[in-house]
Amino acid sequence: MFVLIVHLLLLTIFANPAWGSDSHTLDLPGAVSHALNQVPALASVKKQKEISEITLKSAQLSFFPKLGLSAWSGLNTTQPQWPILWNNSLALTLQQPILSHSINGIGYDVAHTKDAIAQFDLVIERDRLCMKVAKDFYAYSAAVEQLDIKKQKFDVLLQQLNVVTRRFRQGFKTQRDVLRFDAQVQQAQIQQATAKNRVLQTKEILITTITGANRQQLTESFTFVPIKPPSIAIDAIPKDEPRIDNHPLFKKLQLEQKIASLDVDLSRRQLWPELSATASATGNANFGLVKAPLFEHSSIFMIGLSLQYEFFDFGKRRRDISIAAKNHAIKANSIQTQLSSETATIAQMMVSFPLLKDSLSLNKKLLALEEDNFKRIQNDYLQGKAQYLEVISALNNLSDVKSSLSSLMFDLETQLITYRYYQGTLYEWIF
Repeated sequence: MFVLIVHLLLLTIFANPAWGSDSHTLDLPGAVSHALNQVPALASVKKQKEISEITLKSAQLSFFPKLGLSAWSGLNTTQPQWPILWNNSLALTLQQPILSHSINGIGYDVAHTKDAIAQFDLVIERDRLCMKVAKDFYAYSAAVEQLDIKKQKFDVLLQQLNVVTRRFRQGFKTQRDVLRFDAQVQQAQIQQATAKNRVLQTKEILITTITGANRQQLTESFTFVPIKPPSIAIDAIPKDEPRIDNHPLFKKLQLEQKIASLDVDLSRRQLWPELSATASATGNANFGLVKAPLFEHSSIFMIGLSLQYEFFDFGKRRRDISIAAKNHAIKANSIQTQLSSETATIAQMMVSFPLLKDSLSLNKKLLALEEDNFKRIQNDYLQGKAQYLEVISALNNLSDVKSSLSSLMFDLETQLITYRYYQGTLYEWIF
């Protein structure tokens, strides 16, 4: 009896795919939160930020003096007596760079700037991920809404088929009318199946976006709460372009330009001499081996300045300066190209707003007309005053307008997501 119960329990667990896997029901903020915690690309940017913080701490330590310890043990001899001694030496050295502080200062500025860039990278990657998830979520919601519109059309046709069939049995309609409506019902089923497939496709895309993993490797199951077609006030559509100079991407590019300039300055500073203050304490112990005292020891204390200057390097440092200057020019061109691309994207987005606004206004008016038109033709058909084709045409027009209006609303909201991204308010808007 016990074995039978265990078998039934295991069969129940394996028969239910939700058992043994995590199940999530997510709305838009939930989907974005899941993506922020799971997507590997964002995790890599976070690690890069941690690396930049460690590098900045290392750059800060370059200003502190360096303390070193060295030891030596071996044979030693001097002229003219050539005594053979076993020498042991221990030295403690303290060195503080002086003139090289300018180089260390530039290195610290570079590290500090790179840390700021890593912080902007983190914000940019977060916002890009939020934008990607939001757009995919709206695409899924739009697909669900289109499926609902197809279902509504199917239900109306099925209801119309039932009415025509009943009227046919009463002798008021012909069999041809019944067959025509039956064909329309089957076409509506095909359209509904196509819309359902689109829902599944957009759902898979959304799952891949919020997990960043191979779909076949996931053990989690997801259910999303679709967004209804947003009711957007016409006056709420933005008229002014978002200022790109307020966006983290623009600030990051400015810092990258600063680093390129610092690299040129750093290359030039390599031409300067290095001056350091040095203090050392050395202890020696000698053991005589042949014709020498058995043991002697000494201590040496030194403090002074050390000047080091490399005056000939076959032009290597000059070439380094030239390379840094060319890299600075390349970076300036690259930044200008990227800014032009982002500016073009913003311009295209702003151009789309008036078009979407006009289309949205016209479709709202058209929807009211098509709804009234369909109701009137439907009643006329049942009274024998309208033809079959008029009913089907009116129904198709009504369904098309609903579909177009829904698509326009989601398209407009998708563009607004892009607008909020460039405005720098997308993350706050989602949460």
